[in-house]
Amino acid sequence: MTAAAWIPILDPLDLGGWWWLTAVPMAALVSIAFKAMRVSEPRHLPRAAAVMAAQVLLALAVLAALLLVLADWVLPWFARVTDTR
Repeated sequence: MTAAAWIPILDPLDLGGWWWLTAVPMAALVSIAFKAMRVSEPRHLPRAAAVMAAQVLLALAVLAALLLVLADWVLPWFARVTDTR
């Protein structure tokens, strides 16, 4: 496949086990775009966008940890408790 034939939505990049690192630029770029519309002075933009990006990444990490706990410990425990065999 050539670069001209690449369609991002239909042919996503194969990043292997490193796909989760795409959250960092996504959080940074969305934070910059959002804060560019919200801050009163442009000199406050870098700090405000960095704080927001850190909050987004922290929230993603906490949600991932909660889903890991739910999937690995809570749901198997419920499966054992409700097994009536």
